[in-house]
Amino acid sequence: MRPIYLLLCVALLVSAVSASNVTLRPTASDTIAPVDESAYNQLLAAFGGNNSTHTGGLDIEAASGASFGVYAEAVGPELASVIIFGIAYLMMFLLQKSLLMPGVLGILWSGFLLWRMPAPYETVAGVCMVMAITAVIYQLYKDYR
Repeated sequence: MRPIYLLLCVALLVSAVSASNVTLRPTASDTIAPVDESAYNQLLAAFGGNNSTHTGGLDIEAASGASFGVYAEAVGPELASVIIFGIAYLMMFLLQKSLLMPGVLGILWSGFLLWRMPAPYETVAGVCMVMAITAVIYQLYKDYR
């Protein structure tokens, strides 16, 4: 189809929709819920807050908790951890075209998580271990074929 015909079809469709009194979606009757600012306040407190005489330095644990808290509030802490762990796999796969080394590193990292993390994070470590083993099996299958 030539571009001029496509442009003509779109123009006719727009004119037909705008000529009729059709509402495409209903408008909202309630206001939007306010945004939770607790992560911002935690991050600001990690840098010393609004106190200009703060000499304690940066609280790394509070800063990392605040930056992770934004994602944990949106999708839950377990899924946010898996997404962040999966981004590392994706980037290594895009850069190396192989999942064998990222998979082996993931198995080692997941073993460390299982060994050192508290009980609520065992699910995250288990999912990371499954992702790493799946990556290794996929790479071995891809190399075999």
